[in-house]
Amino acid sequence: MRLKDRVLNDQKQTRYSLKGDSKLKTDLSLDLKSVQPSALDQAVADTLGEVFDDGTLIEPVRLPNGTVGLMSWDGTKQSVGATAEHSGRLYRPRSDNTFLRNWTLPAGCRPYGNTRAFLTSTCNAISEFAGVEGKSSELIGRIVLCSAVPEALPILPALVIVGADKTRATRLTQVLACLCRHPVTLTAVTPAALCSLPSGIAPTYIISQTNISDSLQQFLQNISRPGLSIPFRGGLRNISGVQIIHSDSISGESWRLRAVEISLTPTTKPLPVFDLQIRRRVAEDGQGMLLAFRGMNLDAALRLQVDTSRISVPLRDLAHALCAATPDDLELQNEVFALLRDQDTEIRSDRYIALDGIAAEAILVAADKSRGESVYVSELAEIAQVLLNRRGSDLPVDPAIIGRRLSILGFTRTRDMRGKKLRLTDSVIARASQAVSDFGIGESPAPESAIGDE
Repeated sequence: MRLKDRVLNDQKQTRYSLKGDSKLKTDLSLDLKSVQPSALDQAVADTLGEVFDDGTLIEPVRLPNGTVGLMSWDGTKQSVGATAEHSGRLYRPRSDNTFLRNWTLPAGCRPYGNTRAFLTSTCNAISEFAGVEGKSSELIGRIVLCSAVPEALPILPALVIVGADKTRATRLTQVLACLCRHPVTLTAVTPAALCSLPSGIAPTYIISQTNISDSLQQFLQNISRPGLSIPFRGGLRNISGVQIIHSDSISGESWRLRAVEISLTPTTKPLPVFDLQIRRRVAEDGQGMLLAFRGMNLDAALRLQVDTSRISVPLRDLAHALCAATPDDLELQNEVFALLRDQDTEIRSDRYIALDGIAAEAILVAADKSRGESVYVSELAEIAQVLLNRRGSDLPVDPAIIGRRLSILGFTRTRDMRGKKLRLTDSVIARASQAVSDFGIGESPAPESAIGDE
């Protein structure tokens, strides 16, 4: 069948309008969209989804006949059909892609009320079907909403599921496969296998496997930044996506800085039935509302500015990402910092003996007596050693390591016959004081006289 005939045959459109801030009209109308010959004469572009500079979105959807179609969203209304058009160019779903055939796709947008109501309904589904409640469900709910606006996030967060209750963990991954945008459930994952996936689809990776190797952990860390590409077989692949990891072998600080960790312990409370019919209903409702939420909030999430100064530096990207999940609700954004408080406290405790913070604190200790003078890096290393020992660490401090940490922190040193030294100017002291604050070191530095008494 010729392209023009196929388009005329299939281009029946479903249009929805918006009323109010975020409420969708439920009345639907069908009409036959006229097709301009100039558009038909142009090359048809295969797509898995598009975001255009004018804010228009094209998203894959499931048509009533079970095939994959496209939804075009212009900021106020949606049009659903076998193809979509933008700026005179025609788009169609990539027919050769197994992702589109197997994805849980919505039929179109569904009303979600407002952001708070949508987050609440998402958390309720997680609590009802996976038995995860309270703070944990609130964090997981925000991960779901993050999957709707990946382009707006400074880092693509991960949800790490650990604990002895394997049954509940498996159920949680099943529920999230119904709720998250573009879910891809995987096992036996390797970096090479991930590189073989389609580029630019921003999936939600749901990975369940016993062992996550060090190389896979590092690779997942590398693809947690949106917009970055990986060189692969002579080309570039953008395979970044939100990650949900269920494994027994997750470790390392990098996870803590970009992940929400949920520990599931066994409970006597039975899980409810979650058969295929219930999953289909949860997915239809959840995916339709998530698509509407994406259309209404992506632009706001892209423009969102968040004051993350109230949390330690290593967690600020994660906090910003979770705030961007609710870009139009300041109260929900403020709740993020309370939800991350325990994680922040743990990070600050570890950073209390981290060398970056210790190096900056050593400068303040030296400046207590020698303000305006110069101090040698070897002397700063001695002060740092005492600070570490006071905090229960027997980590040896090498002057060369302290020198490298000072360079990373932006302190310029000079050299003479005795070695490298740092002049304790007002600007250096101010920078060190800011670094100590940023690293969350709450204790005031001990005066040099006290250090000398050790």
